[in-house]
Amino acid sequence: MTIDFFSMKACARARALFYILSCFVIAESGCGKPMRYEERPSGQAKSSEPSKDSVKSQEDSKKNASAEADERVAPTPVPVPVPVSEAPKSEHITVVEKPFQPVIMQAGSDSSFPDGSVSVDGQAAELISNGSEMEFKNVIPLSNENKSPRVLFLVWNEDVFLAPIREAHFLHRVMDPLNRLTGVMDREPASFDAASGRWFIPFVRLFGGQEMNANPSDEHSVTLDFLLADGSKKIFYIRFRAVGFIPDAALSAGVRSSEFTHAVPGYSNTMFLGREEIHNPSSRHLRLLLRFTGDASLNMRTVIGASKFAERPSEPPAGPFIEKYYSSTGLVVSYVKILRATGERLAPISGRQWISLILTPKETVGLEWIAKPASVCALPPPATRSLQWITTTPVRCHGFKDNRECTGGDFVIHRRDVTETWSILGMSAGGRWGREVRLAERFLPLNEVSADIVPKSFAPWVTNRAESLDVAAKRGEDAVDSNAAWSCQGAF
Repeated sequence: MTIDFFSMKACARARALFYILSCFVIAESGCGKPMRYEERPSGQAKSSEPSKDSVKSQEDSKKNASAEADERVAPTPVPVPVPVSEAPKSEHITVVEKPFQPVIMQAGSDSSFPDGSVSVDGQAAELISNGSEMEFKNVIPLSNENKSPRVLFLVWNEDVFLAPIREAHFLHRVMDPLNRLTGVMDREPASFDAASGRWFIPFVRLFGGQEMNANPSDEHSVTLDFLLADGSKKIFYIRFRAVGFIPDAALSAGVRSSEFTHAVPGYSNTMFLGREEIHNPSSRHLRLLLRFTGDASLNMRTVIGASKFAERPSEPPAGPFIEKYYSSTGLVVSYVKILRATGERLAPISGRQWISLILTPKETVGLEWIAKPASVCALPPPATRSLQWITTTPVRCHGFKDNRECTGGDFVIHRRDVTETWSILGMSAGGRWGREVRLAERFLPLNEVSADIVPKSFAPWVTNRAESLDVAAKRGEDAVDSNAAWSCQGAF
């Protein structure tokens, strides 16, 4: 009895120990669920058919085992330290500055506030940039088609860089075609408009109010230096070319009619139709074009005098006395005399073809328009004649009656050479004629600027004046005696 008791107690301890060891093994193998043991009453035989609870328990055990196997295949990842050199870098946003591109703008209703890009032949002025150096490709016109000056500005925004511009200065120089620099070496502050946040330089400050004299052959250089809000500085160099305009006043004087009173100098066969002066108001070279328009209706009447001597039989020839002749012919505009400080030349006129010459800066040229008779005639040359007359010597007698003698009564032939000359005693001319003068920029194509209709885009750089003029000139005697003989101009 005692032995059985102790043997039963030992079996219970052994079973408890086995259970503890089984749980330890399960825990070490990763399974977190204890095994299920089914206790049957002692003496109950084990059935060969599994029960429903047993089948269900086996299925649950299989599912748990499969899940535990999956967990062992894909264990939970453990963070591994990564070296600093291999650690992923954080991303930074890089802000890139836009290129600095100033524009040339024209003022609208408010001359101090530019409101639109200036156009060149209908297009915006194109800027070519290479780092800090930039150049406007187009030649900038400084006037409108009506030849009024454009109010232009060089403009850029305050926030064109990453930091705003706090100070802006500029330096303007001009290089002529001979590479000579002009301009004041003084930095000047640019202007700022706080309302629009724009910096600008008025062109009137660059040209000093002399936009009319801008020469397209000169290269303008503007150096811009900026101080930004972050303390950094920037410098840019801008180059451009500009062209002024030709005012209509350059040709406003025209032919002076007062010259017609003394238009026939020296009674010659040529006549000055008029005299005028053309002035180049700019400081650049200009092209002067002039021509006869062809619509002329001119005539000239001349009083010609011939000094004559009359031969008498017994007396010396009488004279000289003047015989008058009258002639009339048409006038043709034939020459223009160009008077310059360097000399003068006579330029022939051929139809309506243009005569072209280049005016130097500020030069004044005198023009004298000359007409010649349509019929080329000349006065007869002087003629020398030998005139004679006969006289008798006095008769002298002495003695009486039969002894009386007389002497004398001889015939004496006398001769004298006289020269008969021809001269112009008076001239008068009248009618109408036309001429056209044109001032143009030298760089414009000659075939276009000399066309009858100049392209509209050339208007700021071409000034034209065409006039039809009356002629009324007189000097000396007036040819009004219709009963006198008429002949060609001096030909008999």
